[in-house]
Amino acid sequence: MSAIYIKRTHSLGMEKARNISQTVAEEIAGKYQISWQWREQDLIFRHPGASGYLKLSDDSVVIN
Repeated sequence: MSAIYIKRTHSLGMEKARNISQTVAEEIAGKYQISWQWREQDLIFRHPGASGYLKLSDDSVVIN
């Protein structure tokens, strides 16, 4: 099974990074039938055959 791991730093702060992440999640959910939900600072996403998360901190984001 394939895996994707991406870690990037940012200077947006938590609130702005969360707002941008949610906007992107809403856009791809409609386009690719992906379900998602927030679990504290983790955005959990699922699609038949795939799942993962986006983990936010004050200065970084991890997609796995």
